Order: sequence, then C-alpha cells, then structure tokens
Amino acid sequence: MPELPAGVKRIRKAEADRPRVDWPFVEHVVQFTYGTGKDEVVLANIGANGPLPVPAAGQVVRLHDVYVKVVFVDVSYGATPEGAPMVHALARVELTETPAGSVP
Repeated sequence: MPELPAGVKRIRKAEADRPRVDWPFVEHVVQFTYGTGKDEVVLANIGANGPLPVPAAGQVVRLHDVYVKVVFVDVSYGATPEGAPMVHALARVELTETPAGSVP
C-alpha cells in the first residue's frame, strides 16, 4: 500500500483514539451566520440530539420566520471530547425576499 497522505493519517488516528461508547444520540448543530471575515456575525445556533436537516447552498429557508438564502455551507463530522459522534454545520446566509408562491 502506498504511503497515506498526512490528512488521511490524522482522520484515521482521530477515529482510532475516539472513546467507544454506545451513545444514544448524535449531537447535531447548524450555526447560521451573516457576513464574512471580521464582519461575520452569528445569527443562531440550532441544535438537536437527533437528525437535523442541513440546508444546501442556494436554498431559501426561514430562520426565526425571516427568509434567508443559504450562500455557503461547511459540514464537519467528528466527536465531542467524550467521544460522542457530532455533526456541526455552518450555513452562511443573506437576506432574501419571500419565495414566489409561498405564504409569508
């Protein structure tokens, strides 16, 4: 087998080092932000101990009853310090009009 890239080795080590406990849940968090760089602000952190849909880039969603368009998504799969599986998503949004044909 050829030498594995450093990034692949880091992933394999992190997974091997993760405590093996039968966790009854997976922690899911979607963090919604607005703006970029030093002007980026967190709008909301939505979390659940079960499945939580992650919006796709280009999708229009309502965040606290305000329509926003998702312009960037980054999803991270990992584990909490205790070893529980975790999914964290960042969804950067911009304000948008109510989608045509929908009821505000």
